[in-house]
Amino acid sequence: MIDYYQLLNISPDATEAEIKKAIRQQRAKFRRRVDSSPDIDTRSMAEKKVEQIGEAEKILTDPEKREAYDQQLESAPPDTSADQPTGSGSKDWLAVASQYYKNGDLRKAYAAAKEATDVQSNNVRAWTLRAMFASDLDNYDDADFAIDQGMGIDPKYPVLHSVAAMVAYDQRKYDTAIAEYREAFRLDPTDYSYAIQISYVMADAGRKDEGYNHLKSLHEINPDNAEISEAFVEYALLHLDTKWSDPNGKFPTYSIPTNKTQVKVGVEIMNDIESLDITNDGVKENRQNYIEALDYAKQRHFEKIRVFTVIAIFLFWSLMMMILNNLFHGFAHFLFVVLGFGLFALIVYLVLFPYGYQMNKEKVGESAARTGLQDD
Repeated sequence: MIDYYQLLNISPDATEAEIKKAIRQQRAKFRRRVDSSPDIDTRSMAEKKVEQIGEAEKILTDPEKREAYDQQLESAPPDTSADQPTGSGSKDWLAVASQYYKNGDLRKAYAAAKEATDVQSNNVRAWTLRAMFASDLDNYDDADFAIDQGMGIDPKYPVLHSVAAMVAYDQRKYDTAIAEYREAFRLDPTDYSYAIQISYVMADAGRKDEGYNHLKSLHEINPDNAEISEAFVEYALLHLDTKWSDPNGKFPTYSIPTNKTQVKVGVEIMNDIESLDITNDGVKENRQNYIEALDYAKQRHFEKIRVFTVIAIFLFWSLMMMILNNLFHGFAHFLFVVLGFGLFALIVYLVLFPYGYQMNKEKVGESAARTGLQDD
């Protein structure tokens, strides 16, 4: 039976607020593990952790389910599935550590990893797992120690550098994390997950534009790489969120541009990602939402310009009528008033319908059909 409290690294007496905070933190941490772990074993373990955290959330945030779970946990026999010796009569501590990790017991996984480094002190993978498990328990001193030991054994092991980047990131040492991911990618240029993670670290370090340009450059060098294309689109949409803001507007579930500069940025980014072929349905749907938001914002901004233009023309026309009224009288005055009204009407028509009424009607219809904003 999985101990969800150990999984979340909290006390069984934790409050609901503490549980929700731990869930957010651990989910974010292990999702980064999934995205950035090139080693298939550590990646699969991280995927398992994300799944278990979801299960923990369903149980521990429901008072009735939590009470029943606590009773089961108290009466459950200890888990000995990872304690079985190997066929040679001695334990494979790396396998034991991995099994505990998959079972959600971080503390035992960490203890087993320490045993592995004691038994196999020259095994760089053992030190790598120890560093990762120590970091998961927020034991950064031992994580840094394990990384140093592993580097002393094999400084060219890219997985160790990626774990060093994760540990540095968890401590908000963003420059170190970026440097470690760069080194991992230099050592293994076939694994683009290292290079992709650099952009996300840059984003969290407040260097979002630099992260965007990094991924854009990576995509331009590898235009046919599906992993990079999908990461580029996903990052670009997150990047737009930092540029746009209108939580109570037409699109309440995501942001829309609210000024000319934001529209311009949106157009530039969409030009980069709109035609990219991606397979993730969630990312594709999200991209389409942003395209619709941008189309709506461009239309709304265009209408604002026209309204202000008409107001300016009206004020100018009023001023001219006042001047003409003082200069001319009788029939001449009447003629200038008629011509003035006619000219004003013509200018307003050209401003509101620059292509002609029918053509504008067709254009608006096409735009509405494309964005889904047409009236019922």
